[in-house]
This record gives sequence, structure tokens and C-alpha cells, in this order.
Amino acid sequence: MRFTKIVVGWDGSPASRAAAEWSAAYALGTPVQIVHAIGGRAVGGEYLAATGERSTARIALMELADALREAHPEGSFETDTVRGAAIDALEERLASDVLVVVGGSSGGRRSMWSLGARLAGRPEGGSVAVIPVASERARPATVAVGIDGTREAVTALEVATAEAHRLGAALTVLHAWDIPAAPSIGFDEYPTESDVEMTERMHRLLLSDALDLARDRGAEPDGRLEMGSAREVLRRAGGASRLLVVGSHGARELARFFLGSVSHSLVIDPPGPVLVVGA
Repeated sequence: MRFTKIVVGWDGSPASRAAAEWSAAYALGTPVQIVHAIGGRAVGGEYLAATGERSTARIALMELADALREAHPEGSFETDTVRGAAIDALEERLASDVLVVVGGSSGGRRSMWSLGARLAGRPEGGSVAVIPVASERARPATVAVGIDGTREAVTALEVATAEAHRLGAALTVLHAWDIPAAPSIGFDEYPTESDVEMTERMHRLLLSDALDLARDRGAEPDGRLEMGSAREVLRRAGGASRLLVVGSHGARELARFFLGSVSHSLVIDPPGPVLVVGA
């Protein structure tokens, strides 16, 4: 699966500028649309007016697009200034072949209900990338993807494989596993050494299946089985990769997604560019 269009949410903030600049560099010829939702309702004749809030916003957006064209002359950029909420403007543009890109937190208190988190948790799916303000620093040419054996992880792997091929980047497939810290059956029934070995073998088989799938898609992936929490394993990988791809379990597991899921924690405080593939 490849993206035929990239849509960027813009509001003039440093975070949205990071999202726009990242998208321009990442697109490699894929058309980019920059959308600014300025709130409120449209007034008759407003679009054609030479002055007013919408006209001012359109001019600022066109100046941004001109700067991106100058920096990336091979790119294709268009702009759209709309009335209404940003979440609505971006939601209606989400599709299976469209990547929506928004800026991540720029410091201070991080909201569980950030724009990126709300978009990534939609039950209808769709792919959303969240870009931190510091994303402009050089990163290794690697696309990392986290897998956990779910259907959503398979979709994330397919997207990561396609994006690594498009970017000419290496593909790293990650699977985290851990040993329960407390008895799970009864008193004094801690895992034995043989239990741990069997559990590790099961996780290695899961990783092996994912690597086989990536190879079937024409990739030459590197696989890493790491002990530890998935959140920390993926956070480290995201901080050292050009792109980290994870799956979303969507709104059918809303409580899990918004109350501590791995994908959600990465979206509200991204260690680098994070792409969440919808359910």
C-alpha cells in the first residue's frame, strides 16, 4: 500500500511548520496539500474578498507553499484555507491512500486528546503521521516498525515495507517481549527457566513470520527481538530512525487507546516522526 497524497494540517505554529517541512522533504514527488482550518463559519463572498481573516490566512499559506517549492522544486504543493475545526477538515481528507500529517507537542503539558491522537484513533481508520518540532535533525535512513502479532500490526508492516522501498531506506522490524513480574496463576508460581525459553521461542516465531511477510513484499528486513516494554523499545527505535510505524487498534478499544496504549503514548510525545496506521 502506497500513499498517493499527503495532507498537512497547518495553524502557523512551530509544530505545524515542522510537519509541513517534514512532509515536503518526505514526499519525494507525492502531491502535498496544506490545509489551514481557521474556525467559525464562512461568510457570503468571503473567499473572494481581498481583506479579512480568511484572505490573510490564504496569503500566509501561499507564502509557506512558495517557500516549500523553492526548497523542493521537484515537489507538488497546493493549499486550502477552510472554515471549521481542524479535526473535521483533516478527518474528511483521510483515506486509505492518503497520509495526514500534523505537528506533535512543542513542550509543556501534553494533552491525551491532541489532534494527532484523535485522528489516529478514528474507528474508520486512516494513516496519520505526528511530527515533533525537533524532527529536522538528521536521522539514519531507517524505517522501523513495531509488530505484535495483531492484524493491525500486519497492516503497519505492509505500510512500513512500502515506505522503506519508496524512500530507499533500510527496514527494521521490532518485536518487544517481557516476562511477567508477578505470579499469574497462584502463589509461588513464578515462570521457570523452561517457561521463559518457551515464551522467547514463541516470540521469535512471531518475529520470523513478520520478516517472511516483509521479504514476500520484496524487502530485505532486519529483525530485532528485544526484551522490555513495547513502549520503551519503540521509543528508542523512533528516536534513532527516519520514521517509526505502528498500528492503531482503533476506537473499538477506545479505553486502551486513550488510557496508556503504546501507540497513543508515542503519538502524544513522539520521539521522532511517528506514523500510525489505522485499523
